[in-house]
Amino acid sequence: MSATVILANGTSPYGIEPPASALQAVVGAATAVATTATVAAIVVTPSTGDLPASDATVSISDTATPTVVELLKYCTELKAQNGALITDVSNIRAENAQLVTDSAAIRVLLNQLRTDLISLRAIKGSA
Repeated sequence: MSATVILANGTSPYGIEPPASALQAVVGAATAVATTATVAAIVVTPSTGDLPASDATVSISDTATPTVVELLKYCTELKAQNGALITDVSNIRAENAQLVTDSAAIRVLLNQLRTDLISLRAIKGSA
């Protein structure tokens, strides 16, 4: 899933990156923080009206002066992307745990094969 920001004239797709000139002042600088804790879902409940649905697209008619609605839609898309990334990380952690389990089982089998090989060599040497 990927969100796309499209200008009204359709000339400048930005992928999931916001047009810097329009949104830099709004979003500011972000600092990446490493964490191993589970990230809680953000619950947003409007007191009136409805929040926009995520459809993986955002149209900004004037990047110099984006509207509140356009920025809200952009934030909705970012929230959806975050949710997808959190799910992916969770799946990767589960797969990693399975790989660790499988590696341990393989080590046990290799040790058993080594023991069996030593026993076979001993039997061959005594024959």
